[in-house]
Amino acid sequence: KLQIEKTDLNSLCKRADYITIHVPKTQETKNLINAQTISLMKEGVCILNCARGGLINETDLVKAIENGQVRAVGLDVYESEPLEEKHPLRKLPQAVLTPHLGQEFKR
Repeated sequence: KLQIEKTDLNSLCKRADYITIHVPKTQETKNLINAQTISLMKEGVCILNCARGGLINETDLVKAIENGQVRAVGLDVYESEPLEEKHPLRKLPQAVLTPHLGQEFKR
C-alpha cells in the first residue's frame, strides 16, 4: 500500500519537509507559494518547482531563505525568464537554479 493521503495546501505546508510543485499556472495558482503559505511551513523546508514560473512569489522566497524558514530551493522556472543576472536568488547558495530546458527536449 502506498500510504498516500489527499490533503489541502495549508495542511501540507504544516507537515511537509519537502514540497514539490506540479500544477499549471492559473489565476488560482499564481503566487501559490507566498509569505502566508511559507509562514505555515516547517522551519527548514525544501521546495522544488519545475512546473511553471509565477507559482512562487520570488521576493517572499528570498526572504524566507535568508531568515532560515526555507533551507533550500530548486528552480528551473521563474516569474520572468531568463532569470535576471542580478536577481537575488542568484546570490543564495541555498538556491539551485537551472534554465528552463524542458521545452528543449527532442526525441
